[in-house]
Amino acid sequence: MATVSGTISKGIGDATANLKLQKDFFVAVGIDEKFLHHGTINVDISPLKFSIIRAEFELRDIEWKSGLKEDFRLVPLRISFLHKEHQGYLYNASHAPHSRGTMEVLAEHIPDVSYGKTIRLIVPDDQIELTA
Repeated sequence: MATVSGTISKGIGDATANLKLQKDFFVAVGIDEKFLHHGTINVDISPLKFSIIRAEFELRDIEWKSGLKEDFRLVPLRISFLHKEHQGYLYNASHAPHSRGTMEVLAEHIPDVSYGKTIRLIVPDDQIELTA
C-alpha cells in the first residue's frame, strides 16, 4: 500500500448528475450504493501524478447517456480524514476532464469534507502507480 496526501479541490460540478445516471452500472458489478454519495471527492495530489496499473472493476463501452459511451475503471482505496478511516474507490472515467494530478474518489458520506482541506488516500501500489 502507498499513502498520498492531497488537497480537496472543486470539480466542474457534473459528478452529482452523472453518478445518478451511472449508478446502476456500478451497482451491477458489485459497488455498494453507499459509495455513490452525491458526487466525487476531487483530490489534488500534484506535483504527483497517478496511473492505474490494474483496476478492480472495469466497465467498457457503457452508454450511460444517450449517444455517449465511456469506459470506467475503479480501484478500492482507503481514505483517512480527520483521524477516521473510510472505504472508497478511485473513479476513473475515460472522458473525465481531470489531469493525472487529480484523483477522483467515490466514497460514502464523510462529515466535514470541504474544499481546501487535506485528505490522505491509502492506495494499493499493485494497482495504482504514483510518480513525480
